[in-house]
Amino acid sequence: MRRNVGTTDAMIRITAGLLGLAYGVGRMSKRPHRTPWLLMSLSAMKVAEGVTRFCPMYAAIGMNSTGEKGESGNLMDRIKKSSIQAVMNQVTGGSNRTESNVNETTAAQMTHREPELTAEDRKIEEAVRDFVNESSDAKSAVAGTDRKNRSDHYSHDEHRYPTYS
Repeated sequence: MRRNVGTTDAMIRITAGLLGLAYGVGRMSKRPHRTPWLLMSLSAMKVAEGVTRFCPMYAAIGMNSTGEKGESGNLMDRIKKSSIQAVMNQVTGGSNRTESNVNETTAAQMTHREPELTAEDRKIEEAVRDFVNESSDAKSAVAGTDRKNRSDHYSHDEHRYPTYS
């Protein structure tokens, strides 16, 4: 068995496995007839994978999370390369552009353009602005009124603290 689990990956597996085992033991002590056997067996398997630093699923897929370059390469390097490539394709719009086209595209993307609105969108925007202005006017009108003017016939605290006499 060749190691295919890196140090960080092994520590994560061991920690998660021990947490799962502790949870299973806690559940088993409360209700012995309802022991979570599946959780405990999967947790024990993760602890064993972390200790031996060999994962059968990684071996089946051909992945390697150790720092050494094997036939499949380092997992983190592959992830970094693929994510960087995806970001560059997103920014440039493809991988077959020249450097001058890339600079023109990024400069055009950085300038802020006002979107063209259709007549329907303009009507909706006006309606929203009117509604916001009306609601803010109503709030300011209510905030300006005095509490005694709203309810002259009873005190506000009268209903907050009822007396039973």
